[in-house]
Amino acid sequence: MDEVQLFMVPVAVGGGTPAFPLRHFVSLDLRETRNFDNTVFLRYAVNRTAK
Repeated sequence: MDEVQLFMVPVAVGGGTPAFPLRHFVSLDLRETRNFDNTVFLRYAVNRTAK
């Protein structure tokens, strides 16, 4: 995986299952944000040099 793109919509709900259950830590660098009506677009690049 090279990149993660998310659209975040604020909704209040209880606990739940993680959206991305990972077995290992993944370092992400925020590359882009965009604001829409009640929605935020986030684009992250995987940081392969982080330890």
